[in-house]
Amino acid sequence: YAHLTKEERVMIATLKSQGLSNRAIGRQLGVNH
Repeated sequence: YAHLTKEERVMIATLKSQGLSNRAIGRQLGVNH
């Protein structure tokens, strides 16, 4: 996650706390890794 806004970082932290995987979080953000 090299270029994230503060909002995106908060969103990722929230999703992680809900138990989502990095791949699922990437889908939520519309990022394809």
